[in-house]
Amino acid sequence: ITGIRRSTTGAYCNDTFKHISKEHLDIMCRTLNCDITDIIEYIKD
Repeated sequence: ITGIRRSTTGAYCNDTFKHISKEHLDIMCRTLNCDITDIIEYIKD
């Protein structure tokens, strides 16, 4: 549906990714009809 590889979405879900692209964030927000804050959260160290 999104065009993002399954292994990549798995890494996002399992918190094993090294970085996330702006393009992927855009695709996920459009596909899920949500805002970026519904997907990611900033947690200060």
